[in-house]
Amino acid sequence: MTIKLRDAYGPVITGRSLAAKLREQIETETRLGHDVCVDFDGIVAISPSAGDEIFAKLDPEALSHAHFQNMPGSIEALARFVVANRTGEKQT
Repeated sequence: MTIKLRDAYGPVITGRSLAAKLREQIETETRLGHDVCVDFDGIVAISPSAGDEIFAKLDPEALSHAHFQNMPGSIEALARFVVANRTGEKQT
């Protein structure tokens, strides 16, 4: 299954409730054994709170079946930041 974020949510993703729905969709599909590709093509920005919901709260078990593609560098950096912030890791 591929989730094209721009088609579903537009070019800017903000808000915890919207991002929580996306995270729950990813987790549900991966629990069913489906591979999920989250396509960031056309996404220009994600708010820190939405990034926290999508990346930092994502069930680690889901990561074996969830893949992220076409992520701009700024969103990759946000993903690393929010995960490190939740886990207490130092950023380098």
